[in-house]
Amino acid sequence: MTGAPKIYTTQTDLLRELLDHAKTRSTWHRERLQGVDPATFRVADLDSLPTMKKGDVNEHFDEISTEPRLTRSWCESHLQQGNPYTDGTFCVIASGGTSGHRTVQVYTAQAAAGVIGLGSRMDIRHMIRTGVTPAPGKVVWIAAAPGGAHATDVFARLGGGLTDGQRFAVTDPVGDVIAGLNEIQPAIIMLYSSYLKQLIQAQSDGRLSIAPSQLALTSETPSPADMAKAQEIWNCSISSSWASVEFGVMGRSSFFQEGHLLSDDLLLIEAVDEHGRPVQPDTQAPKLLITNLYNRSMPLIRYELTDQLTIYSWPADCGSCLRAASLVSGRLDDHFVYDGGTPVHSHLFRHVLEQRPGILEYQVRQTRDGATVSLVAGGAVDPVDIGATLERDLERTGVPSPRVNIRLVPSIERTTAQKLKRFIALQE
Repeated sequence: MTGAPKIYTTQTDLLRELLDHAKTRSTWHRERLQGVDPATFRVADLDSLPTMKKGDVNEHFDEISTEPRLTRSWCESHLQQGNPYTDGTFCVIASGGTSGHRTVQVYTAQAAAGVIGLGSRMDIRHMIRTGVTPAPGKVVWIAAAPGGAHATDVFARLGGGLTDGQRFAVTDPVGDVIAGLNEIQPAIIMLYSSYLKQLIQAQSDGRLSIAPSQLALTSETPSPADMAKAQEIWNCSISSSWASVEFGVMGRSSFFQEGHLLSDDLLLIEAVDEHGRPVQPDTQAPKLLITNLYNRSMPLIRYELTDQLTIYSWPADCGSCLRAASLVSGRLDDHFVYDGGTPVHSHLFRHVLEQRPGILEYQVRQTRDGATVSLVAGGAVDPVDIGATLERDLERTGVPSPRVNIRLVPSIERTTAQKLKRFIALQE
């Protein structure tokens, strides 16, 4: 594959620098990496290293840090002051994420610029392929509320170029967002995936009248049904970025094929099973182990994410040396396990709820004998039929005499990152 040898050499060089930096500057990593010689370490040797989890960072933040002043209390102090950019040397981001557990991540100023670059290079791909260059003032964000420390807000401000009138929060009144879009007539809309159906509904019923050239989805797992409907309505390019507070953009649409191109030049992404063993290409991985090669203030080496992804064995259609992968199909944490060990995949609910055009948002809470489903309706919805369908499907998977309670609600509370956590297991 053209360019592949160079990217492998770059990965090796960056990994060795990261391991050396972590062993030298982090007391926590120094103990974990005993016996590791960074000078001779290879990417193929990664599985010899221990893994990390979110709990490790929350519990050992100060010891993982490679900067003496970069402590959890120092970061929290800046966040409380509403200053995620600290003294100009670091960028602090806080997110509850879709897992609902708050985490804090720190980027150097250079690394933060790298996060923006990871996304921008895909926008360049879009412009090369379509020949469309958005006019100034024709880009709109619909994401986290301005003034917070959430990634979609912090990096939007850091990237510059957006006025307050071009930024809307997913928690703003829908009517205000629609009025703003009608006035601006944006060429590109960057938005949370869970908000797309709001725009589809508004355009379908005549409240919204826009003609974007690109929709850029982020934060939550996008609904294929929503993406297909949006394509039908606007006939525009639709991209999806797969990102996290820990790693920035991990994958993004290439605009040449469905799915993502992985950020292999700055991240090492390992697809593994529930026990941490490698899975073969073209097989959905229940979780991933990711190493951040470009952000060394808080070294994340083989950090576990429960996002479910399939990495393909074939090269990307566009000729990139980056690996091609599917869209994230959900999280391992989204699965429910009922009495007797009966597992139920989140797709059982997704398949029903995302196919009903009248449903704008939904949240599923597991109960001992089924689930309580909260629905925000934007059109005709039949709660009885939906409940009966889900009960039937649950019974087919082995849940005895399931009961599903459907609730119509005006809104669904989002996490502290203003993302929508769709699936809440019983133990939570």
